[in-house]
Amino acid sequence: FNIKDAYTLEEVLKNKHKLIQVPEILKDYPQEDISPEMLYKVKHGQILNMTINDYILFKVKDTPVALYKKYDKDHNKIKPSIMFYINK
Repeated sequence: FNIKDAYTLEEVLKNKHKLIQVPEILKDYPQEDISPEMLYKVKHGQILNMTINDYILFKVKDTPVALYKKYDKDHNKIKPSIMFYINK
């Protein structure tokens, strides 16, 4: 997100703005489509054995499920940072 993309209060009040969807906001993060088995682990917020640089976005059929980040206590593991609602 860049400040040049921001709307003024007046534009918002006059409904002359556009909401940015979650996939658009997260497009620059590394992403991985996950299996049903992995989805179960992610939905329950499990710490996972995986090495990443900073963050990774887990998706199911282009639907964001969770944004995970490097685990501070063990850099060979990752933990949930943001969980998104998923009804699957």
